[in-house]
Amino acid sequence: MSDAIELEEMLPEEISLPGTVPEPRHEDFEPLSRNNAWMLYASHASSTWNARSYEFAAIIYTAQAFPGTLFYSSLRGLVTTLCTLLFSSAIGSFIDQLPSRRRGLNMTIIVNRTTVLICCILWMTLVNVGDDTDFTTQFIFHTSSTMQRHLVFAALVLIGIVERLSGIANTLTMERDWVPALAEPANRRDAYTLTKLNATMRRLDLICKLFAPLAISAIIEAFSSPISVLLLAVGSILGIVIEPQLALRVWSRSKKLQARRVVQPTVTSKHAASWWRLHNHLWRFLCAQKRQAEAYFSTTVWLPSLSLTLLHFSALSYAATFVTWLLGSGFSLLAITIARTIGSCVEVSSTFVAPFGIDRLAQTKEKETVSRNETDWQSIQGLLNSDVTSEQEHITGLARSGLWSVFLQLSCLVPVVFAIFSISYPPPPATDTDDTTLILLLRSLPGPSLAIAIVLFTFLSISRLGLWSFDLCVQELDQVLVPAGQQAAFAGTETAFASLFELGQWVLVAILSSPDQFVWVAVLSLAAVALSAAMFAGWHLRLRGHLVHWDRMGGLCSGWGKK
Repeated sequence: MSDAIELEEMLPEEISLPGTVPEPRHEDFEPLSRNNAWMLYASHASSTWNARSYEFAAIIYTAQAFPGTLFYSSLRGLVTTLCTLLFSSAIGSFIDQLPSRRRGLNMTIIVNRTTVLICCILWMTLVNVGDDTDFTTQFIFHTSSTMQRHLVFAALVLIGIVERLSGIANTLTMERDWVPALAEPANRRDAYTLTKLNATMRRLDLICKLFAPLAISAIIEAFSSPISVLLLAVGSILGIVIEPQLALRVWSRSKKLQARRVVQPTVTSKHAASWWRLHNHLWRFLCAQKRQAEAYFSTTVWLPSLSLTLLHFSALSYAATFVTWLLGSGFSLLAITIARTIGSCVEVSSTFVAPFGIDRLAQTKEKETVSRNETDWQSIQGLLNSDVTSEQEHITGLARSGLWSVFLQLSCLVPVVFAIFSISYPPPPATDTDDTTLILLLRSLPGPSLAIAIVLFTFLSISRLGLWSFDLCVQELDQVLVPAGQQAAFAGTETAFASLFELGQWVLVAILSSPDQFVWVAVLSLAAVALSAAMFAGWHLRLRGHLVHWDRMGGLCSGWGKK
């Protein structure tokens, strides 16, 4: 298509943010050794395990401390989500302005683990200790006063905000700063490319997401909540000791990680003498947010990024809202647990499927002719890790794989919504006038029919394959097409939008809180996924000039016809 935007135009331009100087991407880098890669994985696995463990444990401890109500759990989640929405962009910008990558990562590790350690001390005063009275009198002071319990919970919420934000900073530093700096070019086989590093680290995250809650639950059931709190505290202490050492080993063997970034001095306001005035602080904060938003929307990948964040609006996942509805609809906890485990296994499989799909879809059958002038060629060569043709093919593979992934998720959620409709609005009792044997069979099953349950859980689980494959594709597009000195700020703004849509989901569920209204929550969730797919398809169409090679489809169909 003649009016298609050339691939070179989608490559990152030099867009300056306050306080940063974009770093060029060079070809003369050091290959990442196997030992270095495994130390990077070990550091990330330790960080992710601690984060996932505390995330799940905090939910259990809140339910134990305040039984019979969801108010405190909802309040904690709402406040944390709002703070993530407000400060994620600023955190990303702060990371980009740090001259030393090592100090930045160490700071996020120490702050995050220290806040978890403080929270563990506070949780010891609230958690249910059961019949272990001796343990209570010897090791903890159990808070019994209502006022004291509310004060402790308020402190937990405030410290939990710091824990959440420092965790986001740790993730941004690792995924958007260290990993792109260590990755090898996409045209090198059997190398630690960006696709391979992203897939492996996402696999570790999903495995921790699956097994960390199971480990916490097993410890609580086998021993007690205070024992689980103590183990969490020990894990945080070990994280403070081990993770910086692993990061140091990786950092010491990479010249690019050791190179100090050139940071421009920040521009101060002419009213700096009035720094104590609240409205000046608020004004500067709003101006910074505006600059971050402008920088986000000035990139070539803001549309794929926004389409990914929009998926956080969907309630069609094995999360608290959907599980609560399933329990109220007659599904057993065992069935839900089995389905959720299968869904988690499918999620992990996406980290194997996505790299394969990206690699296969990057292999075009014909060479695309691209017109360049000498100036464009020189500017592109300074930003790419490898030759332009190889980088273009890889971007093509990411775009194609992302398109297939998001539409796989959308197509799988359609039967899920129909299944929810059939459960929410069951058909009338069967009569002799029914004209199909299948309808008679399905209506004869007790509760939610087995066929409906199979459809619901099967397609919902498969949709997770599309979701996380799409996540990996968009993440790498961000890493490739956003300048190196701005990736953390970009990812911080992306996290803020994700929190905004997640907050929208909670508001929607609060409005349509009745179980029989969940079907409309499901419909709006499907609409959000459809909008996300349309946004990414629009970007893909603008990038490549087409969505599907209809000429190849016609040739394939004609080949079948001849057979």
